[in-house]
Amino acid sequence: MQNTENNIQPIPKKSLTGIARVFICVGLALTTSYLLAWLANHIGILFTGTHTFFAILMGTIVSCVAAAVIEFIFKRKAKQFTWRSLVISVTLTSFIVVGFLSWSQTRDALKLFVNPVPSNLHVNHGYSDLFATYVHFTAPPEIIIAVIQSHQLASPTNADDSLEQIEKDKVTKTSCNWWQPATMSNPKFFMRHHESQAVQGWTEGWWINDATNEVYAFIGG
Repeated sequence: MQNTENNIQPIPKKSLTGIARVFICVGLALTTSYLLAWLANHIGILFTGTHTFFAILMGTIVSCVAAAVIEFIFKRKAKQFTWRSLVISVTLTSFIVVGFLSWSQTRDALKLFVNPVPSNLHVNHGYSDLFATYVHFTAPPEIIIAVIQSHQLASPTNADDSLEQIEKDKVTKTSCNWWQPATMSNPKFFMRHHESQAVQGWTEGWWINDATNEVYAFIGG
């Protein structure tokens, strides 16, 4: 009886299946990419909207692919691909992808407003969708003056009417609680409408505060 009890083998724990591993990897990559994108939004280096969605999507996809490739390499070298290896590979890849896309997409968006983009321009918030790009930034006076001249901006005759119309037709569509150009003290309003082969063309609207070098601007159709 004693020998029988000694011969009883413990029931081995079931390891996770390949499908479970895939779901865990995708969930980890999605969560990590989302948190990194949220942090990038918070510090102003990534625009919300389509830019954020694309950064999270690419961060998730590339992280999962990189984890699969690393696991394959580990198996070829007869090494164990542990959960720690999975977490490190997914986190590091997400950080690289989201960080690079945050920098490149934001720089491309800023070139619509200021080109070349100066190093002393500070972005507070930004938003981009398929039809328009909005940004709130601060910059030295000489840069703001150069932008007004290069974009050939002008104050409309009925500035109040134009501002009210743009606020109604354009700005409110962003649904962003940070977009509040009308709350600036004594903002100077500039705009320019560009004609094109499209039915409505596209419009620029700029709210500038000379005292604080603060700018709200949008470009869209």
